[in-house]
Amino acid sequence: MPANLRLLRALAAPPERVWRALTDPAALTGWFWPERLDPSAEADLGGRYRIASELTPSADGTELTLVHEGFADDDARDDHVKGWTDCLDRLPGWLASDRG
Repeated sequence: MPANLRLLRALAAPPERVWRALTDPAALTGWFWPERLDPSAEADLGGRYRIASELTPSADGTELTLVHEGFADDDARDDHVKGWTDCLDRLPGWLASDRG
């Protein structure tokens, strides 16, 4: 059975702004890594990803639930937990900036 990960974050920004951070290529380069990520190129190379609206409005902004599935094993999942945590730690700063 493939290993999966699930991360939850409370973000002080409206869902529309968080959605933009997740889906706009120019926004992604501001907080996500690697900067070479190009969603259209990833799809062309046979990569597969899906961003579904798992954003929930809250009194303070948005609750983000990130689910990443299909890892071969726990080690691969754990490596991605580190990467996602690094990225998500930068997201609040980007959302608070004038770029967000």
